[in-house]
Amino acid sequence: MRTAARLVTLTVCFALAGCPDRNPPVDGGTDAGRDAPTIDVRADVPVTGDTGPGTDGGGEDAGMNDGGTEDGGTDDAGAPFCGDGVTNGDEDCDLSDLGLDTCVTEGFNTGALDCEDDCTFDITACRNFVCGDGLIEGTEMCDSTELGKNTCGSAGFDGGTLHCLDCALDTTDCTTCGDGTIEGTEVCDGTNLNGATCVSQGFISGSLTCGTGCGAYNTSACMSPPAPTAGQIVITEIMPNPATISDNDGEWFEVRNTSAGILQLQNCVFSDNQATPSTFTVTTSLLIPAGGYATFARSALVGFTPTYVYPTAWGLANTNDQILLTCGTAMIDQVTYTTAAVWHFPEGTATSLDASSTTAAANDSATNWCAATAQYEATGPNFGTPGAANPVCGSTSPEVCTGGLDEDGDTFIDCADTDCASAPACVTAPEICTGGIDEDGDTFIDCADSDCASAPACRTRTGALFFSEYLEGSSNNKAIEIWNDSATARDLTGCSVRIYSNGGTTASTTLNLTATVAAGDVFVICNAVASIFPTGTCDATSAVAAFNGDDALELVCGTATVDVIGQIGFRPTSPSAWTGGTPLVSTAEMTLRRRCTVTGGDANGADVFDPSIQWRGFAQDAAGDIGTGSCAP
Repeated sequence: MRTAARLVTLTVCFALAGCPDRNPPVDGGTDAGRDAPTIDVRADVPVTGDTGPGTDGGGEDAGMNDGGTEDGGTDDAGAPFCGDGVTNGDEDCDLSDLGLDTCVTEGFNTGALDCEDDCTFDITACRNFVCGDGLIEGTEMCDSTELGKNTCGSAGFDGGTLHCLDCALDTTDCTTCGDGTIEGTEVCDGTNLNGATCVSQGFISGSLTCGTGCGAYNTSACMSPPAPTAGQIVITEIMPNPATISDNDGEWFEVRNTSAGILQLQNCVFSDNQATPSTFTVTTSLLIPAGGYATFARSALVGFTPTYVYPTAWGLANTNDQILLTCGTAMIDQVTYTTAAVWHFPEGTATSLDASSTTAAANDSATNWCAATAQYEATGPNFGTPGAANPVCGSTSPEVCTGGLDEDGDTFIDCADTDCASAPACVTAPEICTGGIDEDGDTFIDCADSDCASAPACRTRTGALFFSEYLEGSSNNKAIEIWNDSATARDLTGCSVRIYSNGGTTASTTLNLTATVAAGDVFVICNAVASIFPTGTCDATSAVAAFNGDDALELVCGTATVDVIGQIGFRPTSPSAWTGGTPLVSTAEMTLRRRCTVTGGDANGADVFDPSIQWRGFAQDAAGDIGTGSCAP
């Protein structure tokens, strides 16, 4: 192409006869004589003219017009040019010949480099890939949830879940079942059951083994507690009309296991006889020990910790209603009540089955029921004995603590009656444990007053550091409190809080601590989007406060485990929480406070965890004490 252009230019010059002679005479004469050298315009190569006398008068050899080559020279048809498929000279490329160049050498990290018609690079198909866009490109093995054809199996494992981390394959949750090591999503492996037993899985006895695939326990040889038969569960207390608290929050009823063994209420059904009958099914494991009680409430805000919260759509009418319990096809017990006057439940008072009449037959008669007299909640106030033994019926009315009369017939009136001990009208000003005076008038001041036994200022210092409060609240309302039980300030540098999610043996989230906690003070870690804590409560926010009831928490200082909530490496199921005690203490949807008798942490994260041993349970969002260091008696 370039040679052709030069040839056209010269041809035009010839035609116009105006182009300068490229080889002027040396001595100013004419071309008569030896021709001067000329240039082959196609290849810019000097060509020697002929040696005979010149006849053309202009230095051009007449041989140019006789069909021969110029001055006896050769044609340059073999010279390189753009389009010959070979990169030469100042060409970037030529057709498919890109040399060693790629999109990468041109500053991109993926794509297909091509060649333009003018032998320059075409980078149209080059681009930079981004990890996280969901497309597997370049050197990426995966991207976000896109794994291509990769699986745990293709990675050399025999099960589990493959993940993508920074666009590389993450085999953390891939497993090799049968090697005796619990890894990834395995809950057990071979004979390694991670400390689990039939009992820890909600059974009463038997032999637990690891299931096929290591993803679940084999409970086929475990013995389940039986469902009750007729009369073994008896309805013993009913609160259909709470005072001050709304019905949606305050209604509840109680049952008792009258058999000699543990009974399972899961899948049993409660129903009523309202105009539009409604039912609810116990959907989770609910074990009642022999002689034990279970409470069923419409809300966790009932004023105590219920055993089971049923749907708010299922309610108790104030009069003319029924509670009917069936398990399978068997009718276990039923109570049909009529008016408040006959069944002894004025507003704020539960009707209580006489302790000497706890049978499915005796509770059919209103004469065996009486108004509860023990106060369990101060707002109403409301009376009853939820989760505890009922008294023998001896009166029909509770003591009205400001009535001036002996309503319950026990010869004691108002505040002189022990039934009124916690009534607002009978409670004196509380002792302020650092006030220096006897606020409650009992002659004891500050820490000398037994009322201050659980106050942070009055606790005996052991020098320990441990979790003191745990709040697994609604939505993102979660927090953990660490107590410095020391007479001196404690630098937390080198300590960390770790969360082990879903039974994992490796911490999924870690918060390294650097703060200093004053003597007898606390450090509170909150979820960043929690909404129930007053300003100034939280000392730090972190993802470690994004735990659920089946996640273990660990406090570590240096290399030593200081305290653990839960059991590392074990994920409880049915329910998805560690539970224990009566009334129930649970790591799910509850606030836990360490008992005042606890003076150090639980440093063994591998042992079976029963929260009721060292903790007391409170309502789910009971955040009033978080940040105060108060313990639970």
